[in-house]
Amino acid sequence: MTLALPKGQVGLVALLALAGVLLAAPRVDSAASTRAYIDQRDVDRMASREPRALELLLQGEQALASGKLEEAARLFSEAATLAPERALVFRRKCQALAELGRRTEAVEACNKALSFVGSPMDLRAAVGALMSGPPPTPTELASAAMMAEKAVHVSPDQPWGYAARCDIAVQLGDRALLEACVEELKRRAPNHYETKRAQALLPARQSAWALALFWATIVFFGALAVAHQLYGHWRQFLAKPPPSKAAVTALLLGASLLLPRAVTAAPDAPLPTLGTPGAPVEYPINDEDPVSSVPPPDVPNKNPIGFGYFLMEVSSRAEKAAKVGDYPRAIKYFSAIAKAVPENAAGFSKLCELYEESGKRDLALANCEIAVNREGVKLEDYTRFVRVALAKEGALEPEWVKKLDAVFAHLHKSEDTRVTAALLQCELGVRLEDVARLELCTKLLDQKLPADPKTISFSWALAIKRGDLAQAEAAVARARSAKMPVAAIETMSAATDQIRPWWTRASKHWKQLLGGAFVALGVAGASLLLRRRNGPGATPII
Repeated sequence: MTLALPKGQVGLVALLALAGVLLAAPRVDSAASTRAYIDQRDVDRMASREPRALELLLQGEQALASGKLEEAARLFSEAATLAPERALVFRRKCQALAELGRRTEAVEACNKALSFVGSPMDLRAAVGALMSGPPPTPTELASAAMMAEKAVHVSPDQPWGYAARCDIAVQLGDRALLEACVEELKRRAPNHYETKRAQALLPARQSAWALALFWATIVFFGALAVAHQLYGHWRQFLAKPPPSKAAVTALLLGASLLLPRAVTAAPDAPLPTLGTPGAPVEYPINDEDPVSSVPPPDVPNKNPIGFGYFLMEVSSRAEKAAKVGDYPRAIKYFSAIAKAVPENAAGFSKLCELYEESGKRDLALANCEIAVNREGVKLEDYTRFVRVALAKEGALEPEWVKKLDAVFAHLHKSEDTRVTAALLQCELGVRLEDVARLELCTKLLDQKLPADPKTISFSWALAIKRGDLAQAEAAVARARSAKMPVAAIETMSAATDQIRPWWTRASKHWKQLLGGAFVALGVAGASLLLRRRNGPGATPII
């Protein structure tokens, strides 16, 4: 369902919407001086480590600003291949693909961007991708609602979360929600391109002249009818046939089309926003037991707007609780989300994260496992699942090794996630002391991320496990070149010394050995002199 626009305004709103997109594109923070800190950090790192990727990124942003979407998507894809660890590149790719209507690819790119830091800009782009194309499914709506509310609570003074809400409102066809988020944008970022874009999506209210025109039309046709009757009485021979009742009715009806919009348009007062008293929540939430408040399973299809409000309100309260560290309360709310949309990964993913933060590893692992087998699973869900599984004390059961191998196999299917898969495989290889696993993962990492500290550490661990002194020393040298922490380098050096031949280790410390020998000789000589002076059988001097 989409918002209905008056016919006369369709062209104008379309032009405004296009202008909003064009306003957004050049200011996708293309200039270094206007970029958010986290984006500027990616740009700086690309400038020193992946200069070609940065060049492609800048070219792609220019193409996006010019409306050359296909070219922009191609350039961002090439940049992502060269810089697979930069969230900014994947977010740009997501934005271009969403504009092209390629929602599945756009969502995948945004999920990759979210797997790094999950900035409010990444969350906003992900919502835009989910809401592009046909109306969202309940699963997509759940993911979008949670991400929009998270962006609002992480950066309440920035436009990203409110702009995401606007995208949801447009897809739901909910004018009230759209007006509410536009009001928030106008209040917090009146000159931001996201605000202008959202305003362009909002059907314009009927202006005062429309009401005046309506009454003027009524008066005109009424006066015309009276004049015609008078003219007919006094000058019947000059009178023309009166207009038919159907013609007059049609004219009046045409004029009256202006009236409903002018009369029923709501006042311009700000509407209540979600998470505040008076918000339009159709399904009340029991804060002590949010799970009991979950609407029946048929509600998402019968009443998507009411269900959307419920999800956004629960997500808002959950994020507030998590932000202040009230994990038990946050877990209650996210449990309600998991029940409301059990086919979606979002609720289970947050439960995994919160249980992990609470130190409840078993519950975290159970929810992580559910999340990676649901729709909407993100790269961060896979990485968290592996991390929590590897945190288990003691030996790792073969059953869990198989489950982790299944995750790696899935991640290796996409070029964008192969590096992450290799990093996770190496972590498992170190945990299991499995040379074969380390050989496979380090081979890929040496190709894709040769200077990354993790790659160097895994290569060194493989050399140590093999007893390959030359490779271990080479890894230590690489660590020094990469300016890894001094403590880490010293640990690597000390462990490397342990695989040296004993005579090599001895020769390395020849000064200490020589000094010890001289001390031993001195003690022996002194003992011999004392024996001679005191004679045989004499009591030793102590």
